[in-house]
Amino acid sequence: MLEIGAWDWTGPVLFFPVRHHSPACSRQLLRTLARYQPEVVLIEGPADATALTPHIGAAENTAPLCLYYTYKEAAAREGEKEARRYACYFPLLDFSPELCAIRYGVARGIETRFIDLPYDRLATLSGEPGEAANRAGGKNSYYDDEYLFRSRFIQRICAREGCRHFAEFWEKRFELDGMDMAPEDFVRAMLALCHFTRLDYPEPLLREEGCLAREEYMLAHIRQARTEFKRVLVVTGGFHTAALAAGLRETPAAPSPRPGREPVTGEAQVWLIPYSFAESDQLAGYASGMPYPAFYQALFERLPPGGGAESGEAWTETTRRFLALLGAKLRREKETISLADEAAAALQAGGLAALRGKPGEGVYELLDAVRSVYIKGAMDFAAERTMRAAALLLRGDRMGRVVSGAAEAPLLLDFRATARRLRLRLQATTAQKIELSILSNKNHREKSVFFHRLRYLGVSLAEMTYGPDYLSLDAGRVREIWTYTVGARVEAEIIDASGLGGTLAEAAATALALARETARGTGELARLLINAAVMDLTRSTTPLAEAMAAAVAEDGSFLSLTTATRHLLFLENAKWLLALPEENFAAALLPAVYLKAVVLLPTLRSADEATDGQLVQALKTLRQAAERDGCDRDLLTEAMLELRGGAAPPGLLGAAVGLLYADGALTAADVLAEANGFFFGSGEQMKRSGRFLSGLLQTAWDIVFSGDGFLAGLNNLLTALPHEDFLALLPDLRLAFSFFTPTQTDRLARGVARLLGTETATLSERAVPEAVYALGRELDAYYTIGIRD
Repeated sequence: MLEIGAWDWTGPVLFFPVRHHSPACSRQLLRTLARYQPEVVLIEGPADATALTPHIGAAENTAPLCLYYTYKEAAAREGEKEARRYACYFPLLDFSPELCAIRYGVARGIETRFIDLPYDRLATLSGEPGEAANRAGGKNSYYDDEYLFRSRFIQRICAREGCRHFAEFWEKRFELDGMDMAPEDFVRAMLALCHFTRLDYPEPLLREEGCLAREEYMLAHIRQARTEFKRVLVVTGGFHTAALAAGLRETPAAPSPRPGREPVTGEAQVWLIPYSFAESDQLAGYASGMPYPAFYQALFERLPPGGGAESGEAWTETTRRFLALLGAKLRREKETISLADEAAAALQAGGLAALRGKPGEGVYELLDAVRSVYIKGAMDFAAERTMRAAALLLRGDRMGRVVSGAAEAPLLLDFRATARRLRLRLQATTAQKIELSILSNKNHREKSVFFHRLRYLGVSLAEMTYGPDYLSLDAGRVREIWTYTVGARVEAEIIDASGLGGTLAEAAATALALARETARGTGELARLLINAAVMDLTRSTTPLAEAMAAAVAEDGSFLSLTTATRHLLFLENAKWLLALPEENFAAALLPAVYLKAVVLLPTLRSADEATDGQLVQALKTLRQAAERDGCDRDLLTEAMLELRGGAAPPGLLGAAVGLLYADGALTAADVLAEANGFFFGSGEQMKRSGRFLSGLLQTAWDIVFSGDGFLAGLNNLLTALPHEDFLALLPDLRLAFSFFTPTQTDRLARGVARLLGTETATLSERAVPEAVYALGRELDAYYTIGIRD
């Protein structure tokens, strides 16, 4: 452990250990900076971001901020189509020691440097390339406070201190007790905590996880700075500080070889983007964060300047302010919280702090006071709602802002500019709901296109909760309702897509072009045409339409062609909604796609019966297309007659027979003869009759009522089947008759009754009389009471 004797205000190097995002660490660091007056400040953080420190510390920017790192391997690995990509975040809040140090240096012209491993180096530390990156990316952050949370020592000390978890222990001993310590004493406490925590981690584990390699890298930077400057201040996570100080006292050793394969090469980038309290809250999943960032932000803003004044009053004021804010919020939600309750809660928080030996009321005294005073009954749903409201208030909804001259992705700039022009709330971190009349309002149409382009690029800004279902080809709605939420993840995803173009229109068009290159068949190309229309990318439709026209001749898949037919029909039907011209690419492409599909229809006699349901829908699509200009209906009729002459899948055959009957190409007697082949056929043929019926009734349900012959054949099927075969056939039969309306079902039941010589009046009788139901309820109640007693 680093001894306090190593703390020398006049020495050439001064190490300051921190917990990331700690107000107490930030306050003590600012005191140390003011007294030590360093010539350079070295900060734990990826070294390739040093050029951004002037922008990070710029007064115009508003925290929370975030450095977003991406690393993409140079080439795809064997057996993989695309090169792997990794990403992580480096959040910075007003009360983050790293940001305080950067701002201090920028304001005074003191050089500030990041000294930790760049992300691409971390991504390829050991083993298979990218393993470490997977670990880092999985943490959402470059920071490594997880070492504290995973330590058995921490668990034991929390139990000894009577704290429920590490966050409460940290606040008690470091935020509350440590805020007013002398810097030397605060550092001693930090190093003691981190020393005993580190004992839980054997050296092989630290090397495997990259911890030792990072420390070796940081040591090299510290040694270099020591040769350039007389006073060097080193700000690192407390877990590393003692090891770095000890390493600096030793003679530099030759770098140890890295285990595993050589690092792969690739492209690494770093960007400065806004962050939010919601994303920085430890309770929301950010492991290295502080819980309840809005509370600690308010506390940090109230802390007295300088090193002499005590912080107790700031804690009290912050706690009382949030109790009052929560009381007002609950009253707006019709909860019975009075001013007297607020005063009682404030007294309760102060009393709990005194009882627990704390110099002030922290966030955990505040929450316990809320439970004790604001909740007036059991911990039920209403109580949970109160605690959830408290948690959200203490988390806060602040969103950072980047306005300095740092280089930014053009696509990100276009996103922000477009959102501002469309008057979308980029600074809101809570979900925003917006309703769009896409048919009648031009501005609303532009917002819809904006959202759809982002969604196609994989940016999770907005979700449509109501509107046309373009995936299901349903254009029956002319309004869209979207919910959108802004955050660092959104800007990070836009940065990830920035290589596709400088504007959203360019990026979406490029993404469509790339998808066109890999599209298989006319069906996928037609889907891309719908995407182009929804995103208002008319310039993309020409190359897509040309590619689709060329693909028709080579596409030998009936399902792909009929999928394309369905998409083109949708585009024709929805051209008024999508603002397509009257004569458009869909109408021009449809006849050729239709013709090729019709030519392939007779070849389906040997099709896999597993695709029977898809084939039925495909045939119905062709029948719809046959009504359009340029599509010859007689060709479809001939193809279906040819299909009928072979052993086609039963559902497809039933659908074809039904369409031929509907078009007058077959009589009711012809259909009955086809059905009887299943109803009176062999055992295997009978088992296929359910799917035949399903296809037939989807295209010609009225055949059932053309006479008693059809019902007689169906009755023979049901009576001739063995019980086991009947049970196997039952799902297909249920599906077949699900296409009838209640009125048609009633008519069908009367026909069956007539066929069996049953009185139709019996059809409306209850299967079980009401008296039997009543007796059953009594027996059930008696049995339940008997069991309980």
